[in-house]
Amino acid sequence: IPMHCQPVYWQQFKGQRYPVAEELCRTGFYLPSATSLNLDELEYIASVIREACPRLS
Repeated sequence: IPMHCQPVYWQQFKGQRYPVAEELCRTGFYLPSATSLNLDELEYIASVIREACPRLS
């Protein structure tokens, strides 16, 4: 979700448009990055990325 659409900021930016931020949100590649991820979760994320990479090229 673009920053201006997130609940904490929505009222400040109500009715405003930021097309670049909105496009990046639609087309971006996002990885889980929580500090609470454990080793099993990180290994799973890495395995999914390794599996997907050959199909993307």
